Amino acid sequence: MPFCTKCGSEVQSTDLFCSRCGARQAEAAPRVKDPFENVPARKAGVLCYIPFVGWIASIIVLASPRFREDRIVRFHAF
Repeated sequence: MPFCTKCGSEVQSTDLFCSRCGARQAEAAPRVKDPFENVPARKAGVLCYIPFVGWIASIIVLASPRFREDRIVRFHAF
């Protein structure tokens, strides 16, 4: 169970305010969406060859957790 950021009492994970002291609780950090989440591996590899835009796509592909273990796509990104 999470605790209040001000007084330390237990609060529900869905509560926005502490029931004891009334302090606003920190919200969960938003999940960063992977831009290549729904892109097939072949398209990701081809995007790396587009002039000028390919540099940016290659950096994103290399940083993407989806293609971390895909050797072929990483080869094209490099």
